Amino acid sequence: MKVMFVDDEPMVLKGIKRALFNTGWKIILADSGQQALDILSDTSVDFVISDMQMPGMNGAALLEKVSELYPSTVRIILSGQADTDMAAKASFVAHQWFSKPCSPDEIKKVVQRIEKIQLTLPNQKIKEIVGRIKVLPSAPKLFFRIKQLFNADAEMDLVANVIGEDPALSAKILQISNSSFFMLNTKVQRIEDAITRLGADVVSCVVAIAEIYSNTIKISGYSIEKEQQHSMCTALLGVSLAPPEVREETMLVGLLHDIGMYILFILAPDSVDTYLQKRIQYEDNTALEHELFGADHTQLAGYLLHLWNFPYHLIDSILLHYQPLKLMEHKFGAAAAIYVANLLMSKQPLNEDFVAHFQLLEKLPDWEKRAEKLAQNQE
Repeated sequence: MKVMFVDDEPMVLKGIKRALFNTGWKIILADSGQQALDILSDTSVDFVISDMQMPGMNGAALLEKVSELYPSTVRIILSGQADTDMAAKASFVAHQWFSKPCSPDEIKKVVQRIEKIQLTLPNQKIKEIVGRIKVLPSAPKLFFRIKQLFNADAEMDLVANVIGEDPALSAKILQISNSSFFMLNTKVQRIEDAITRLGADVVSCVVAIAEIYSNTIKISGYSIEKEQQHSMCTALLGVSLAPPEVREETMLVGLLHDIGMYILFILAPDSVDTYLQKRIQYEDNTALEHELFGADHTQLAGYLLHLWNFPYHLIDSILLHYQPLKLMEHKFGAAAAIYVANLLMSKQPLNEDFVAHFQLLEKLPDWEKRAEKLAQNQE
């Protein structure tokens, strides 16, 4: 494992190398962005961890170059600088970012976590594609609505409702709000709390940059807006089915449950038409995904969300939500609620063993009515 640290302060670099001496990694040091790029032109590395504020090329500019030239390299910002505009800019080129001082144990934990999930990916191309993703595709009209709400000094819950309709923007706002670079060590799971934590200025900046980087693809027979609408309805229905203690998690799982499909379509846009023609809707298309894309959408979703440092339990729920037999090994929680909600919103039958295991037969008529009402409200 090769890990590069970039900082214009020599003492900081020496301290990092000393603290991580026993990791078994090959530590590479650079005292400027340009020196880092010079080294990278001859030496491949797995991680680049850069200071934000440096003379000449700052950390955000460096990581943007790394993203373009070496997309499979994991990019992390390490900084004590509290410039919110620069931090928001960095959020679209860095997978994670941490505040100084950052303990060596925290760095080790992050690197080891990502290294572990990388081993599950079948080839380098997938790491490169996921590494390039700055923000997942978003419907531009949502950005305009958010801007209008901020300009009108709308309440945060109104802004949260709009952001909550968009899985890509929800993921980015939550990712940023849970970064130690911006705030506290405690993680938030509600979008309202994330917006309150960041404030209108930072959220506006994130939305503006997301609009610049937006890469929504247009595909015949596929509507990203309909997919986002489905995710929102699935999340709302799932929340109404889930136990109270996991409702916040259920909302997030619902919003993000099909996030891997966006990545698949970015991965190989030329294969999307074939996929849409051959797939069996609402069935397991894993074999077809591997045939056309070289990976399945759950692998890609897991890798991206690990890169973005989402909580383990949330990622597990997203990866489990379509596997009814595995869900039966756990209590009825967020993943199970989204499994049910996803199929009810799609008007598809549930697995009979799953229904019997959780004794849901008598509840289904009421749940189906809730799904129908949600669908009607979206028409």
